[in-house]
Amino acid sequence: LGTCGELVESLFENYLLNINTSRNEEICLMINNLGGLSNLELYSLVNDCCKWLFRSRPNILLKRLYCGTLMTSLNMNGFS
Repeated sequence: LGTCGELVESLFENYLLNINTSRNEEICLMINNLGGLSNLELYSLVNDCCKWLFRSRPNILLKRLYCGTLMTSLNMNGFS
């Protein structure tokens, strides 16, 4: 899969294909720990997501960010 940054880039590139980024858009980003990630891994993912957005899509304004163990899947490693 590669690094966390490469995974974030792949996810955002696929997700943002259908969003018009020619004008400023305000978004809320929610990152859910499925239960098996440590806080260090989760916050590293959050950091990479924010860095990618600020660097690659400066016209997408991150208005709110939620992250945590919001809905788990029996300590599954991963996130949604």
